[in-house]
Order: sequence, then C-alpha cells, then structure tokens
Amino acid sequence: MKVCFKIFLFIIVIFYNSVCIAESKIIYIDVDYILNNSNVGKKKLESINVKKKGIESKLIKTENQIKEEEKNLLAQKNVINENEYIKKVNDLKIKIIEHNKNKNNKMKELTIEATSLSQNLLEKLKPIIEEYSIKNNISLVLQKEDIVLGRSELDVTDEILKIFNNKVKEI
Repeated sequence: MKVCFKIFLFIIVIFYNSVCIAESKIIYIDVDYILNNSNVGKKKLESINVKKKGIESKLIKTENQIKEEEKNLLAQKNVINENEYIKKVNDLKIKIIEHNKNKNNKMKELTIEATSLSQNLLEKLKPIIEEYSIKNNISLVLQKEDIVLGRSELDVTDEILKIFNNKVKEI
C-alpha cells in the first residue's frame, strides 16, 4: 500500500511539474540593442561620442606639441650645455607624465559617463519590461546574451523598443 501511494505521489508530482512548465511563457530581450537604438540612447551616445572626439583632438594636439618640443630639444642637444639639456629633458618627461595622467582621467570620465547612462536607461527599462510581462502573462524574461538557442518568435526586443521610445523621452 505504501509503495502504491509513493508511486502515485511520484506520478502526480511529475505530471504537475510538466503542466506547470507547459503553462510558463518565456521571452527574451536584447537589452544592448534597446539601449543603443532607442531614441534617448542614440542621443546620449552621440553626445558622448562628440565629447570623446573633442577630447581626443585636444589630446592629439598636446601630443604633437610634446613631440615638437622633443624634436627641438634633440636639435639643441649639442648647442646648449649639458645641465640645461638635462633640465629640459626632465621638464619634457614631466609634461609627458602629466599628459598621460590627463588622458587617463578624461577616458575614465567618459567611461563613467557611459556607464551612468546605461544604468539610467536600464532603470527606465525595467518597469517597462515588468509591465509588459504582467500584461502578457510572461513567467520569465531572459537577456538575449544568455541564450544559446531560441526561437525568434520569443524575441520581443522590437516591441519593448517601441514601448520604450513612446514612454521615455528624456533622461
């Protein structure tokens, strides 16, 4: 009797789990695509790229000035005395170190700004995904990057992008 009860219980558990799995609705979303192709995301990324190009042009200008100073210093090597030459070389090394620090700081600032932008967009995206999943009785939402293989009809990226563009106008 106990054995029959255990078998019966085992069959019910397996059947119940398969019914629950069959009723689950799963979708996936390409979050990076939404962040990069949304109206707000495009504007913000464009502004970051403009800043990056401006910073890079200033850094290139400074690098060229330093290279020019180095050429002039090498040309004067035999003309000026050794102590003055060593002093100018040390000054040039300090300029190079300061330039490299400045370059690293500016790139870090851009990286921080881009990361902050992504976080802000994700904060705006999360409630939209939650609302969409509630409306459409979705049990599980996955990121496309985490999927090895999936049917294309489970990808709702374009639908979420449209909703995101309609709801989020400014950050």
